[in-house]
Amino acid sequence: MTAITRHPPVSARRGDRLSFDAPREGVGGYRWSADIDPGVGAVTETGVAQPGGLVGGGAVARFALDIVGPGTATLRLSLRRPWEKDAAEIVEYPIRVES
Repeated sequence: MTAITRHPPVSARRGDRLSFDAPREGVGGYRWSADIDPGVGAVTETGVAQPGGLVGGGAVARFALDIVGPGTATLRLSLRRPWEKDAAEIVEYPIRVES
């Protein structure tokens, strides 16, 4: 069964760049990916960050989201192995774009 974490809605304006983090799982072939309605947002950067700068500490997967249009959408971060259909974990962020 897939674990789903739903966060409270995030408000944004067209042209904003938002940053979202997901816990990083670096073993077993698992990778985070991001999906959102392309009429509302575009994931423009991905990377790994070390919170607190501690070497050997838990890293996070970081996603930059550029708001490109009005409306509402959900940014969905999915943790899965590329060869598997179902995600092991999903993190959702509802986005509301104000005009």
